[in-house]
Amino acid sequence: MAWPKKHTRRLHIDSREFLWHLNGNSIESDVRITVGTKQGKYLLFIDPYAHEFEITPAGIRTAVEWALKTGWSPDSGPTRGLAYSPEKGTFYWLPEGWKFAYQTGNSDPARSGEN
Repeated sequence: MAWPKKHTRRLHIDSREFLWHLNGNSIESDVRITVGTKQGKYLLFIDPYAHEFEITPAGIRTAVEWALKTGWSPDSGPTRGLAYSPEKGTFYWLPEGWKFAYQTGNSDPARSGEN
């Protein structure tokens, strides 16, 4: 993936450089947060719509660290989406191919014990 310079930030975790990009705004379009590396071919999408999730470097770091601890890798994948569950106080994986939790009828699979 070619990373745009505008709105792309660097994040270092365990001596590895990640890039995260904020795309869009809530007025004009969907907001998307994409995370990956320059060399990695798999991406992580973070759902920005949980009210308790802050789109800050610290918030992104927490989400990426959770993804790494639960098996995601920018080198071996898979490309995944995750969201924050305020009820459980943690992140959860979205169904395959999803970037936003609001795509589900339940809106939060963590409530029903999935993931």
